[in-house]
Amino acid sequence: MTISEKARSLWLLLFGKRLDKSLVDGNKLIDVWHDIYAGRPEWQIYSTQGLAGKRVEYRYLLNAAKLLTSELSGLVFAEKPDLTVDPDVDRVLAHNKFTSNAQAWLDKALALGGGALKWVFRPGELPIIDWI
Repeated sequence: MTISEKARSLWLLLFGKRLDKSLVDGNKLIDVWHDIYAGRPEWQIYSTQGLAGKRVEYRYLLNAAKLLTSELSGLVFAEKPDLTVDPDVDRVLAHNKFTSNAQAWLDKALALGGGALKWVFRPGELPIIDWI
């Protein structure tokens, strides 16, 4: 059972009516966008028919989605920000390599239409930023 089928079943169980399929299948669009961003779009591989028969061809890609989002995230972090924070916060940011991870996270968040920073707290350890 796929995630979309589980979501539809849960919705039906909770509310007694079916969840609109377009809402559930929205996640498939994010997967398509991620494939385009990663340089694996569905149109890269195609087949041709010729005198030698049918064969599979591969298109060369410019990877424009990656170039565009990388450039935009680079503009956001063109200058290293001056953060005036408590030393404890500064230690947490340094532990999570904030300056190097933030640009890579923003690059992917721009490509997929959003992102989140999830904070993980464990007793006796510095908080961990999970870049989603």
